[in-house]
Amino acid sequence: TTTTTIMNEPNYLPPVIKGDADYRTYRPFTLPNGITILLVNDPQSKNFAASVSVHAGASMDPRALPGLAHFTEHMCFLGSKAYPEENEYKAYLSQHGGRSNASTSMSHTTYQFDVLADHGEKALDIFSNFFISPLFTKGGTQREVQAVDSENSKNLVSDGRRRLQVLKSLADEKHHYSKFSTGNKITLPAGISEDSSDSGAAAGTETKTATTSTPEKHPLGDIMKGINDGEYNDADTAEFVRAALLAFHERHYRPKNMTAVMVGPQSLDELESWVVPRFGQIPDRWLNKEEDGNAENDGDGDNTNTDSSKKWRAMKLAAARLVDESSGDAPPVSIQGSVEPSSAFRPELQGGKWPVVVTTKPIQSVRKLHLLFPLPPSYQNPDQSPTTLLSHLFGHEGPGSPFAALQDAGYITSLSAGNRLSGPDHALFQIGVSLTAEGEAHWKDVVKVIFDYGRMVCRAAEDTMATEEGDACKNGENELRRIWDEAAALDRIRFHQTSPGAVYSFAPAVAQSVSKYGPATCLSTGSGLNENGDTLPLQETLQFCQRIIPENCFIERCSDDAWKEMEAMYEGKQSESKNEENNGSDFAFGKHTEKWYGVDYYVSPVDEEDVLRWETGADEVALHLPKPNRYIPRSLDLCEDLPEEAKVQRIEKPIEPPQLIVNKPNGRLWWRLDDRYALPKSKVTILLRTATAENKPMADPSADMRWDYNAKTSMQSRFLTSIFSDALAQDTYDSYLAGLGWSLSKSSSGFTLTCSGYSDRLSDLALKLLTDFSHV
Repeated sequence: TTTTTIMNEPNYLPPVIKGDADYRTYRPFTLPNGITILLVNDPQSKNFAASVSVHAGASMDPRALPGLAHFTEHMCFLGSKAYPEENEYKAYLSQHGGRSNASTSMSHTTYQFDVLADHGEKALDIFSNFFISPLFTKGGTQREVQAVDSENSKNLVSDGRRRLQVLKSLADEKHHYSKFSTGNKITLPAGISEDSSDSGAAAGTETKTATTSTPEKHPLGDIMKGINDGEYNDADTAEFVRAALLAFHERHYRPKNMTAVMVGPQSLDELESWVVPRFGQIPDRWLNKEEDGNAENDGDGDNTNTDSSKKWRAMKLAAARLVDESSGDAPPVSIQGSVEPSSAFRPELQGGKWPVVVTTKPIQSVRKLHLLFPLPPSYQNPDQSPTTLLSHLFGHEGPGSPFAALQDAGYITSLSAGNRLSGPDHALFQIGVSLTAEGEAHWKDVVKVIFDYGRMVCRAAEDTMATEEGDACKNGENELRRIWDEAAALDRIRFHQTSPGAVYSFAPAVAQSVSKYGPATCLSTGSGLNENGDTLPLQETLQFCQRIIPENCFIERCSDDAWKEMEAMYEGKQSESKNEENNGSDFAFGKHTEKWYGVDYYVSPVDEEDVLRWETGADEVALHLPKPNRYIPRSLDLCEDLPEEAKVQRIEKPIEPPQLIVNKPNGRLWWRLDDRYALPKSKVTILLRTATAENKPMADPSADMRWDYNAKTSMQSRFLTSIFSDALAQDTYDSYLAGLGWSLSKSSSGFTLTCSGYSDRLSDLALKLLTDFSHV
């Protein structure tokens, strides 16, 4: 026991930077095997939650086995040496108020669960053994590939997943982002076909060349031929997939590649006593492969056939080599160190010249338009990323923004901007809009407004630089610095004045954040704690703005009307033939088919006249940078009447009823002090009592005033609340950015206006809304 304690002695790390309203306590450390642990004590939680994030995802898949990382994620759930029953984990959680999930992204594989706090240690013991001694049995491998295939089949009818696969098909096929991440029973031939048996494979009988489930064109074909003198069957291929699973687990599920987060009401010392002896046992099998070579995962059990043993060893060696070679396809996820930029998207991949339009046909009725721009990666310095400012400006919905201009024109219903992709070596900035029917017909005008705004932002950056270099004052003077300062101030307020979220979602999010940014800044990264107007990366911002241009853009359209346009344009044409527009490359405009989902899509050029119109001749009268935000709170002080004990953390005490402080014939005012959350926030609810919201007076004039429910009146009132909300969207967008929210609803009692957020400016918002509504 003493030896184990010494071997697993934690190496405690610098404390976690947390917000002022965060009542949780944190303890980060590493163990000698290399795993990073973050323990979190949450005295308010009724549940215990845990997450492990492995710093490897689909980007590490071998090209010959797409979906291997996802398949490994599935297999980890199917029992361990300590808990061999496949369903024991999920059964225990369901019996004790728990739940679980896992996900595989391009860069991470993340596992999570929560359970009632009293049952946390046993659940953690089962969970930790996924990484200590998973079984990866033959039978489980053959069955679970069907679950992977079923998941992939479900994705085939998802518009989001279909468009994702089209995007991947546009990427450089040599770039790790282009990999097919889900996998299916074809890319992962781990099942056994009816004409091939496991016993036959073990005895070396009925050998043949590739069968229907692993045809010769499958990337594994050449590998399998090299293992057993060119002879193999489906059972051999299934065994090789299992060998690759084991190799992937050995290569990537190493302690130094793992981050674990545990959150619960238990003390930090108790959590540490749970975690250290368990997660300290996770071995680095890749460093000790020969020692672990005949462990429980090795596979053939009591099989004593020498030829089969040699074949299994050859499979393991080939699988390990395959997995190791692909491990360098993507850069490390940590922001530490330098990474050479490598864009997945370039004009030469689509004929050598952008912009181009990519058109897909949706399954659901949608009208989507996206503009996508490859940008330099800013992954390693998230607080200083120019895309933060670009996202804020292009995604702004206040007066003078692209959203305001396009909404006023009746062209769009929503607009968003931000990184579609952000990795250590590449980034893809996206501006996306949902179009109205009229906007679909004028989509080129929508694109023009966005490029017009981009040029205006670029000029503002140039003006700011010119002013600071001593030139004459221009329109953009210090405006960008003011906006950067405001955005950073709001980020800091959110960081310090937001209570912790639910432990189930918190644990996996922080586990990934620790792997990227380290334990000390895992919560604070992106919160602008050290940012102000003087820290704006102006030169980099200008460089990024200069890339928001047509020649660095490809456009995605997704609607039935867009699809019909393309069908009419290319009717009777052969997209396979080269033409002069393609600059002699193998790419051809026209209809294409995505490889994995079979999604048809068109790639078409943009008329030179349209490109010239987008590049020049702007009508920018309605476009301008955001004005100063008048809703940013001036004070975050707590109410003077708040008890001292309530200013520290949440307290458990009976909720007292509100007090009636105004009682007049034309209205009453009720008030209650929030003495539980210690936040400078308030909520105002105003009921405008009127029977006319849902009723009409009775027709009989001789009767006393009585009202009858009227469906038409009720519907008109609902329309009124919706129209009012849309009409005020632009004017109240600044309040949303400043942490204020509002809603207007109707009921049988009348109309209810609700406002909530930081107390200092809440009354300003409520009075504005009441005044505007009174003028309806």
